Amino acid sequence: MLKRTVLILLSAILILSFCSCLKVSNLVKKEDKVIVEATLYVLKDRDSADDEQKFDVIIKDLKHLFTSNSFLQKVSERIKDENNLDITVEELRKCVNYSNPEDTRIIRVICENEIESVAMVIATILCDETSDFAKEAMGYDIIELFEAPSVVENN
Repeated sequence: MLKRTVLILLSAILILSFCSCLKVSNLVKKEDKVIVEATLYVLKDRDSADDEQKFDVIIKDLKHLFTSNSFLQKVSERIKDENNLDITVEELRKCVNYSNPEDTRIIRVICENEIESVAMVIATILCDETSDFAKEAMGYDIIELFEAPSVVENN
């Protein structure tokens, strides 16, 4: 009888331990995110000589402007107006990244979201707004979409 009680208790402890491990692993598991990437290209200015330093400055300026409140606010408002999605400036700041491969005039726009269609909307609007924003804020009419947004990773 004692042996049976001990076996039942050990079984119960084992089952509870297993269940608590499952709960912990679910809490630790990172949410699945879709990564969408688009590529922008900074064109050469037709009126000036090929000045690589100028483009380095333009790209650095753009990377800073992309994270500015005014730019992200425009993107947020357009996302809400066109897609009825309420995404704040802070949420955009957390889900969007930019990179610039060394010695290029390419800017990669990278967006992460749990929902593929939302990531695509954000990336598309970011790219659309970039050209207008560069014209308004910097006076540059030289940004062109090179590669449309597409899913590069789906975890």
